[in-house]
Amino acid sequence: MFFYHLEKAIKSYRQYAQMKLKENEYTITIDQWLVLKSIIDNPDITQNELAEMVFKDKASIARIIELLVNNKYLNRNAHPETRNRHQLSITDKGKKIIKDVMPSVLKNRRTALKGVTERELTSTLKVMKLIISNCKNNSKIYFYENSSFDYYIVFMFSFRSRPNAEPARCFLESGWKA
Repeated sequence: MFFYHLEKAIKSYRQYAQMKLKENEYTITIDQWLVLKSIIDNPDITQNELAEMVFKDKASIARIIELLVNNKYLNRNAHPETRNRHQLSITDKGKKIIKDVMPSVLKNRRTALKGVTERELTSTLKVMKLIISNCKNNSKIYFYENSSFDYYIVFMFSFRSRPNAEPARCFLESGWKA
């Protein structure tokens, strides 16, 4: 039951957040915003690292990047040192959309966490980190830890099963009850 509710919470939050973006007439998706925010926070990030950071497969990241480039939120240039790599940089339009959407993102997070005490949140984060640790030791899951409290909130509501990681089996083998 735990994993069902975890997945339902994630999907509910993402649907709610996307609906709020549409209501405010933003022309960007949650995933696109998260990619832009990750790039601005990690300017030298590779496309593969970006995929791991936002829990997307390589093909999905490539599509998101292509859309962001086409919509003039992102520049993709040849990397000066490595020919098979691109250098990603946020355009002024991309910086503006990150800044414009941020208040909505923070409001969505506050709404999602309404009624959750600091103690409950701390406890939940501790459980999530333990699950990550248990699975990281048994599979190829990557987690980019950031000291920012808000980043953990993004993670908490972005955590999803990865096809190659078999997290459900990992959880059960780690002693967790599904």
